Amino acid sequence: MKTYITIITLSFIVCYLEITNIHIEAIVQKNIILQQETISKKISQKELNHNTQKKTIQSHDTRQKIIQKQKKIDSTPSNSQEKVSDQPQKNKESDNKQQTLKKTHSINETLIRSQFLQLINTTRVTPVSLYKPLLKSTTLRAQEASIQWSHTRPNGTKWNTTLKNIINIQSTPHGENLAQTQVNYKSDYTDNEIIQIVNNLHQGLLKSPTHYAVMTNKNYKKVNIGIYIEKKDNYLFITIAQHYIS
Repeated sequence: MKTYITIITLSFIVCYLEITNIHIEAIVQKNIILQQETISKKISQKELNHNTQKKTIQSHDTRQKIIQKQKKIDSTPSNSQEKVSDQPQKNKESDNKQQTLKKTHSINETLIRSQFLQLINTTRVTPVSLYKPLLKSTTLRAQEASIQWSHTRPNGTKWNTTLKNIINIQSTPHGENLAQTQVNYKSDYTDNEIIQIVNNLHQGLLKSPTHYAVMTNKNYKKVNIGIYIEKKDNYLFITIAQHYIS
């Protein structure tokens, strides 16, 4: 009887141990699963952090590229700005050439006009006044006359076609005088030398009956004098055109 009880007791103990072992294994298995889940979560979190950091870096790099590109755009003038910045330089070079040309000729054109006006009015009974709108037509005709010495323009039309934008050439009295001279070229001319040049040109006009008639026509009230100066070899050629209108 005791032996039987002992066997039952041992069987119970063995059964209890097996149950306990199973329970322990279940706990261990559960812990392993929990550990794996924890590790997985950590790995996922780490990957998430890495991706977030990567995106942040990419975003930063993108912003830096945009900033650099913007700086490049801001620091590089546009074509129009380049153009706007080059144009004054070109004008400056052109002005320098004009200044050099005038300095080479060194002829005071204002003095030539004022001296001519004085001599014309000394010759006339009634004075004429200097009329600025005629300066364009007289300057053009002086240049044309240096090419073709005639009251007909190089294009074959009459000289007075240059006055169409100023007067009605069909009804308004008008006249033209041309004169030309040459002097020895110098780097500079005094006022007295310029006055003498004008006097010589004026005397040449007075000796021509047709030019004298234009100069003294009492119907004319306004005048201007165009001047074209050209250097050839060791001479300076001076061509003038006078336009008279009523």
